[in-house]
Amino acid sequence: MTKYIKRLAAVFLALVLYAAMAAGGYFSARIALAEIVTGGTKMDSSNVMDDLQSATVDGVPFDLRDYAFDEHGETNVFAFAEYCYSFYSNLQGNYGLYVYVHNPRGLTFNLQSVRNTIQFRAGEQEHSAKYMLLYLNQCEIPNYEGLFLKFKVYLTGEQKADILACLNSAERVYDVTEIELVTADTGEAELYTVSTNYYYSGYAAGYGSDPSAENTLSIKSEQADTLSLTPHATVYRPEGTNGKNEYTQDSLHSVYFAVPNDFIEMYGEMSAVHARWLDAVLKPILVTGNQQAYNEISKYIGKDITANGTDLGYFYLGAHRTYNVAGLSTTGHSYGYSYNNPGVWTNNVTTHEYYGDTVNTLYYVFNAGVGENSADNYIVSSEDLTEELKRSKDVFGGESVNDKYSSVIFESVADEWTEKNIERETEYPLTSEIISQTWWEKLWGNSHVESSETFDGIQAIYAIDTENDLKGTDDEISQRLYVSVGDVQDLKDFCNASENEGCTVYLFRYQITDYAAQEATLFEKGGLYGWQEVDTNAYFFQETVNLDFDIIDVTFSNGEVDTVIPVAMKPIDVIPDATPPVNTTEDGGVPWWAYVILVVGELIVLLVLRLVLCKLCGLPNWIMILLVAAVAVLDIFFLEEWSAWLAAQLEPYLGWLPFS
Repeated sequence: MTKYIKRLAAVFLALVLYAAMAAGGYFSARIALAEIVTGGTKMDSSNVMDDLQSATVDGVPFDLRDYAFDEHGETNVFAFAEYCYSFYSNLQGNYGLYVYVHNPRGLTFNLQSVRNTIQFRAGEQEHSAKYMLLYLNQCEIPNYEGLFLKFKVYLTGEQKADILACLNSAERVYDVTEIELVTADTGEAELYTVSTNYYYSGYAAGYGSDPSAENTLSIKSEQADTLSLTPHATVYRPEGTNGKNEYTQDSLHSVYFAVPNDFIEMYGEMSAVHARWLDAVLKPILVTGNQQAYNEISKYIGKDITANGTDLGYFYLGAHRTYNVAGLSTTGHSYGYSYNNPGVWTNNVTTHEYYGDTVNTLYYVFNAGVGENSADNYIVSSEDLTEELKRSKDVFGGESVNDKYSSVIFESVADEWTEKNIERETEYPLTSEIISQTWWEKLWGNSHVESSETFDGIQAIYAIDTENDLKGTDDEISQRLYVSVGDVQDLKDFCNASENEGCTVYLFRYQITDYAAQEATLFEKGGLYGWQEVDTNAYFFQETVNLDFDIIDVTFSNGEVDTVIPVAMKPIDVIPDATPPVNTTEDGGVPWWAYVILVVGELIVLLVLRLVLCKLCGLPNWIMILLVAAVAVLDIFFLEEWSAWLAAQLEPYLGWLPFS
């Protein structure tokens, strides 16, 4: 039967697309196919130029000279081919889809990447899907090398069956949105919009209702509705922790983008977003404000610190707590994350009881700058973190993740893409717990929940009201819209940009992950027990990032009809800012003058009370003795907290004094 199969069945039917895109309108034509006896040759093995040079378009034979290199040309889908479709299930074994790409600028692609994809929906499929493009071959004619490339749409058995089940044999429709090809030097998946509906009718010879009939296959194509989006990522973390422990926060991942009001007027409000992304968890990263420690640790980035008996002279413990060990004259140390931890040191008990990994190979350390508590307020921006992560492939080597990153920097990478169609009615809850310690709890290494708040009813899809939602301070807008306070200005600029005039800006909230950040205590070699505490001016953090986040299509609803519109967008990596821990400790302690002012103030108040109560009111002196005793007991438990609060209130006014 294969001797009747035309090698190109429909390949050059999509030259129509080229003409249609150039004309900017609708176009359809009947394609004259060359009569080629293929024998045992398969479409997979036929050369791209043999396929193209044997076809005619609208009666004009293909001429390679018409498609020379052009540094100003745009990479485009030259042809989208349906091969050997049949409504008979026993004749569907050879069915396939092929893509011919015109590469006028001679770009170099990573042709073996699994991230080379095509996005389309077939027949009655409601939603578009991404399919991997399997590279077959390219033009090797001298002076035209790489001008044309041939790909096969890789379909699993399940995907193939689903497509065939959704096609109408009388006219098969393929709504092709885009292709994405990975650039070899950057590892970025670049978007090339197709935005075309292909309508196939008839059959290749031997595949229709009459096995003896000649080829009747034909195609027409027309531009399709496609929504082009350029999303910007943001994240929101409540003030407190999420209740899982004292250093893990809820992290709400979102993107915002502009939708032309023409779409909304035609189809209704956006009611669902169909997106996909790849989840990956970074290995712990250290932020420090100690310059000496930073200088030494930087020498061992990407190296196993335990190898060859390296004596760094420093180590860090995250979430470090000291406490009295019952029945022993020793101090207990509990911790979570740790770097270069020597283990048990003299006369101390150490327990790794809190959440966090032992980090013997540290891949990143960020300098929080000078200042006694600089790390307590230092944010590692998404831009800085992304820049460092993208260097990992060259710096650390190893297997690559998404053609861009070294696998060694990740704690884990999901085995499969997360793909969801999230409806507007979907709501998210966020938890914010504030943890506190009394003096007694500090003594025994305990803590308590001071306050807890839950944010319910956060809509997955939210249309920003630019007149009302962007009013107030950045903090107020951040809490109102659940976006990072550092992204508020960017969001306002985006909403007010001239190119977004006549658009509605939507927030799309799609995932909540755990963000862990622990204050880190630095220990230096020396002291009575071999190591001495230096400062707490550092923190470890660990977060989930979304690689190649991509919106595939969106649904608009007018109350009666739901309309699904495919989306063309370049995938983005959502790498949130790293923010300081919720709970931090001031280095340097409470200033001495705060204790003096507090105690002197208490004495003055007690003397005034004695004058009023005992001298003027005639109350017995034992009442004052009770009051003094009560104040003394309260000072035992709360003197440090009260002095710290007093210092915080007075420091802005006393900062100019030498003793402050």
